[in-house]
Amino acid sequence: MEKSDNNVECVQFGTISESMRHDGRAVWGHLLPVLEMIQKTWPHINTIHFQSDGPTTQYRNKTNLFLLTYFANKLGLKEVTWNFSEAGHGKSSADGVGGQPKTKADQFVAHGTDIPDAHTFYTVLKNSEIKVQLF
Repeated sequence: MEKSDNNVECVQFGTISESMRHDGRAVWGHLLPVLEMIQKTWPHINTIHFQSDGPTTQYRNKTNLFLLTYFANKLGLKEVTWNFSEAGHGKSSADGVGGQPKTKADQFVAHGTDIPDAHTFYTVLKNSEIKVQLF
């Protein structure tokens, strides 16, 4: 998020990978490129708010929270929050961010585009008009 002249800009990010891992190390393997891009694009930002669903295997566990504090300190962030939505509802903002690329990919497939792997998924969606910035 960027705040200037009392305006707040919300930016949506999504990462794509062939990996099926969901542990803390995998989560931070996805988050670090996003955080590094944020630091380069908006160097004055010192607060990050994460919004995600809450599975304990991915986000709500001691490894992830340890890595959150470790990387927040390493990246010079003064405040970091992680908000978990209730599991199973599928209606949080995190679900919408994750669903938009999938829906767009379904549209491409319905019109004859073959998307056999993560690299093709990324390439096809990167050139489309989605509001989620992909990594």
